[in-house]
Amino acid sequence: MAHALNFFDFVLGGLAVLSVALVLAAVMGYQGRRRWMRSLQAEQARADAIFESSPIGMVVFNDRSDIVRLNSAAARLANGEPFALNDPRADLEFQCDHRSQDPRGCGFGSGCWLCPLRKVIESVISAGKAVRGAEVPMVLVREGGVQTFWLRVGAQPFEIQGRRHVVVAVEDITENRKSHETLETAMLEQARLNEAIRRANEAKGQFLANTSHEIRTPLNGIIGMTGLLMETPMTNEQQEFVETIRASGEALLVVVNDILDFAKIEANKMVLENESFDLQHCVDESVRLVAPAAAKKKLELTCRFDEDLDSVWIGDVGRLRQVLVNLLGNAIKFTERGEVGVSVSGRKLGNGRHQLDFAVRDTGVGILPAQQGKLFQAFSQVEASAARRFGGTGLGLAISKRLCELMGGMMSVESPGVPGQGSTFRFSILVSSASGESRPPVEKPHGILAGKRVLIVDDHATTRDLLKRQTEAWKMSPTAVACGKDALACLDPSAPFDLAVLDYTMPDMNGLELAEQLRLRPGLDKLPMILLSPVGDHVASCDRTRIDACLSKPVLAARLYEAIADLLGAPPASQRGYATHVQTLLDRETAKRFPLKILVAEDNAVNQKVALSLLAKLGYRADVVADGNEAVDAVLRIAYDLVLMDVQMPDLDGEQATLRIRKELPEARQPWIVAMTANVMKGDRERYLLNGMNGYIPKPIRAEYLTEVLRTVPPLAARVAQAEAGV
Repeated sequence: MAHALNFFDFVLGGLAVLSVALVLAAVMGYQGRRRWMRSLQAEQARADAIFESSPIGMVVFNDRSDIVRLNSAAARLANGEPFALNDPRADLEFQCDHRSQDPRGCGFGSGCWLCPLRKVIESVISAGKAVRGAEVPMVLVREGGVQTFWLRVGAQPFEIQGRRHVVVAVEDITENRKSHETLETAMLEQARLNEAIRRANEAKGQFLANTSHEIRTPLNGIIGMTGLLMETPMTNEQQEFVETIRASGEALLVVVNDILDFAKIEANKMVLENESFDLQHCVDESVRLVAPAAAKKKLELTCRFDEDLDSVWIGDVGRLRQVLVNLLGNAIKFTERGEVGVSVSGRKLGNGRHQLDFAVRDTGVGILPAQQGKLFQAFSQVEASAARRFGGTGLGLAISKRLCELMGGMMSVESPGVPGQGSTFRFSILVSSASGESRPPVEKPHGILAGKRVLIVDDHATTRDLLKRQTEAWKMSPTAVACGKDALACLDPSAPFDLAVLDYTMPDMNGLELAEQLRLRPGLDKLPMILLSPVGDHVASCDRTRIDACLSKPVLAARLYEAIADLLGAPPASQRGYATHVQTLLDRETAKRFPLKILVAEDNAVNQKVALSLLAKLGYRADVVADGNEAVDAVLRIAYDLVLMDVQMPDLDGEQATLRIRKELPEARQPWIVAMTANVMKGDRERYLLNGMNGYIPKPIRAEYLTEVLRTVPPLAARVAQAEAGV
């Protein structure tokens, strides 16, 4: 349209020059008039050339709406021929078949756009105002039938010798309009598709939530009851059967969790926690979860921390543990001999933000460079046979990588693809400093340990090096050797050792045998000895006549320090801010330390037994009801400290029952209500808290989750006393 407006300006300028020239010519002499006429003719020739060569259709109408001039571009649009002011056709008026109410025609026959355009022209002539960039639809009869065309029209009125004229610029924008309409149609279609996808995702989320509940409910019974059964006397064969059932249930739970996590990530509904956590505790837990599998395959499991790395941070410890367990589990799965190790380091980024870097290394089968691209794809493994040989959904690495990205980091893999040289998976996450909560790192020296001579005997080079580095960090003086024979050879009566750390599983001479030999040497009968044994191997821990302490591999610095401090008389780690993380699973003294009156609201008979049995193992006797109405009635009659409330129950579900309890009971008499449910989708926990619940325990119910809840519930009597005191 800019081209059209430029030509408007040019044509109007030319017409203005013509008008002025005619006036001046009347008052000038003959010679002057000749010069003016020649100048005017030259100017007119230039205007004609530009007018005719314009790519925009240009048409001039007089005050009777007759066409007095049009250029070639306009004529092509009109399916006709161009003509000028002096053309005989400029004065013709005749009929044309345009289906127009105007009896006058333009002379170009059926299918011309000029006659329907006269309404625009006449409005410009009568109003005397310009029209710029109007888009006008034209319904015309052309070959092939009636067609709709779109024109962009600009019109400018002007006068010549007292008569009003209009110059019009016309551009056919039908194709552009069609493209625009096609784009609009595509956008509408995309919007409809997006809405369909949104509804499908909602339906999928609801389906997954329902499926999760239906699967987790029987899994709760399987895992819970087998866990309780394992606490009872059984034959070795029965113990093996029960362990197989429980392991199968745990494996199925992992698959369910993978599918749910993948669905949440795919729908952008994964929510991360942001809370204080102990990094060493997290890594310790992760390593110990996979340690039995490593011990079964006789793999060495190691863990290395950066010496200057703080322990307490703010982030999502649950998701970090999930990534670590997945990578460690994969490393053990694909390693037949050698070792699996995890190392942790970090660096400061500024503004209280830090990057934690993790590396999980193994000596397994390795991954060929061409296959590494498939690793982080959903439902994919490096080769089809891997799924048959090692199992798995193929979702673990895809989920882990996405979780790292959600936590501000990344994940990558390095492998030469050579069996025995294994792979290294690296990942990072961003965390915040836990201001005021940071504990002194384990590697800081303590005076009573400084200078103490320690004998380290371990046939595994990596573990031997780690133990040496850890004791050196405490200013101890370590001597590290690879076997019992070398240990005996390095004994020097003039420089006796203050402590010995012995590996149990060594060739030729194991740790217990070496301990016996050491006890026979002069002056070493009372030498403090720590035996390191694989997880699940309790052979050495029972023999206190030869061994003073037994630790399971891998040994984190905090646990090793605890043992050394105990044997050498240093202050316990708890006084130095170290986490001891003593487990209280199925501690029968829990009820005595945390006395509570408990109601279990659960409609599933198996889950009732699981909850009641777990509570009984912890020393509690609880009441049980089967639906929400019974729960409300029970709470109105009896003062319970805690209600373990199943969410999905018939007649009145757990959320509705909670709302009724909060409404019908005075605040001082209200129990602590904890959701006990298999619903684990995004927003479930938040919704329960919003509806008046105080906590959340996911199914299958685990003893550690239940114990943690029981230890944090404020007794009703204490809350009543606080309310009466106005606290």
